[in-house]
Amino acid sequence: MEAFFADIKQWGVYSDYTYTPNPDLKGWSNDHPFPPEIETDSAYLRRRLERFQQQIDGLCAAVAKKLKTDAQQRTAFGQWHSWSGEFLKRWPDGWATPIPTVSLEDKDMIGVNDERPAIYFHSQIDST
Repeated sequence: MEAFFADIKQWGVYSDYTYTPNPDLKGWSNDHPFPPEIETDSAYLRRRLERFQQQIDGLCAAVAKKLKTDAQQRTAFGQWHSWSGEFLKRWPDGWATPIPTVSLEDKDMIGVNDERPAIYFHSQIDST
């Protein structure tokens, strides 16, 4: 068994630190795929991917057909499309970042006997 395990190289962290140099890991960092990495072709996964693509294509075709025949759906889609375009103009990365507001209130004014004012942080997405 000892001979078998002598051939296996294992590290706790896949990185080449300056204080513990490891020549086998030179140039690697924790952001890289962890070796050993073997890419293989899988017939099962290929068929599964093709099946998913067929489902996606079928859904797209059904939606396109419905949009052509249903005026209400076509109008709703047009509104969504316009709204999405405006949203992406404002937030190109697709993340809406709310702008927080701060308000100070005197706690004596709200019936709490404390000399310090209350600080409230409010955040909400606007209507765009």
